[in-house]
Amino acid sequence: MDVIRQLLKIAAVALVALLIVAGAMALLFGLGVGGLTVPLTPLGAAAGVFAVAFLAGAGPALLVAPPIYLLFWRSQRATWFQAVIAGAIGGALVGLLDVAVMGYSIAGGVGVAFLTHIGASRWLDPGNSARSSPSTPSA
Repeated sequence: MDVIRQLLKIAAVALVALLIVAGAMALLFGLGVGGLTVPLTPLGAAAGVFAVAFLAGAGPALLVAPPIYLLFWRSQRATWFQAVIAGAIGGALVGLLDVAVMGYSIAGGVGVAFLTHIGASRWLDPGNSARSSPSTPSA
């Protein structure tokens, strides 16, 4: 039961991370920074980019990444480097759907993985001595 609870926590953190990254991408494209060449209003561009980013990233972020991250976490090998590499690989796989957005999908995957690692490492084991400074008893 503990494994399922941890898996659900990672998926919840990944969902929040995906919403943040999709929102940031929508904001950039809505402001015209993303280089979208389709004639849309700023609100239309933002809504479209948010929907595409969320839907394209939902599979990797919610179905594939949590079990892999949990495996690394339980073996005490969940590091920043592995999170970034996993995010880049997941983003590249999403980018294969349309090679023209490969750069955006890799950046989004790395962003989601980075935020997921921050959230999951704090939520799964907030008292982990490897991540917090040891307390020294006073005499």
